[in-house]
Amino acid sequence: MEAQRRADRIRAFREELVELEHELGSLLSPPDRTRVEAYHDGLLAELRQSHDIATSAAEQQLSLGMRIASLVGTVTLCAAVVLFFYRYWGRLLTPAQIGVLTAGPLIGLGLTEFAARRERTLYFAVLAAGVSFAAFALALTAIGGIYNLPSSPVAYLALGAFALVLAGSYGIGLLLAVAVVCLTIFLVGALTMLSGASWSEFPSVPELSLLAGLLWVLGAVVRPPARPGFAETIAEVGALFAALALLVLGLERDQSLLPLSRGVVEGFYVVVGIVAAVGGIALGLRRQWTLLQTGSTGFLVLLLFAKAFDWWWQWMPRYLFFLVLGLMAVVTMVALNRFRRRTRTAR
Repeated sequence: MEAQRRADRIRAFREELVELEHELGSLLSPPDRTRVEAYHDGLLAELRQSHDIATSAAEQQLSLGMRIASLVGTVTLCAAVVLFFYRYWGRLLTPAQIGVLTAGPLIGLGLTEFAARRERTLYFAVLAAGVSFAAFALALTAIGGIYNLPSSPVAYLALGAFALVLAGSYGIGLLLAVAVVCLTIFLVGALTMLSGASWSEFPSVPELSLLAGLLWVLGAVVRPPARPGFAETIAEVGALFAALALLVLGLERDQSLLPLSRGVVEGFYVVVGIVAAVGGIALGLRRQWTLLQTGSTGFLVLLLFAKAFDWWWQWMPRYLFFLVLGLMAVVTMVALNRFRRRTRTAR
């Protein structure tokens, strides 16, 4: 991520220099121009050697296409593995079943290592790692069925650990996101089970998901991982859990564990949601985490509009209701614009 941003800055610098010299005349002496261009060329060559970067708009479009193709290929191959497995599962004896289930993730790991060594852009390594993860998830599910093991959140701990190892070993952000999701389900499921309920009932206790999501965001800010882009991914997934929980708590008042009246709970979580959204926008702008900033803005608008429907739809005339929504949109735009100006002034 950082390597691509550096390459983008170099390209923007070169384009702006051409425009400035077209308007103002030559700005660099020939020796200085040669030295700057040589430095940039060497830096771009080094970045190409160590990272998958695009140095032109066309290359960026092709890279995006490769990522999309890699994601689609991962999903379809995982589906093929699962369907093939269940197609012939009943014909195998139990020892053969265990052998196949054990070999699947190991073969996937071998293919991932092979692809990572042969291709530095990691598109094929991502595909192989996804298939390996799917095979591991299938193995856990099938072995649990063979031995009639009770349902447990520990399975998600194993899935999260496996995805985390793959993500850390090969720098795969998608698997890091999967790891965060699995580990969050394990955490909130275990806490739900400690409360005396079944661990699978954790969606009915959204405050646990809210707590877990905020902890992920806090961890990404206070102790960010060393790999570039990993802190951003962790914060985005954690913010997604927190946002979903806040939406549920703001709209479904009976879901809260707080021993307060419905009106107080509703107002409290609306305020918390607004504060969290503004915090997400500020953090995204400060760290240049575009997806977090955009998602926080979308969450803020969605929360305000959802509460408007909840509060006013039943008794307001329709024309007045939509007029109020339009005014809310204008106020939100003005507030965000002022926030942007303050951020720009602070820089």
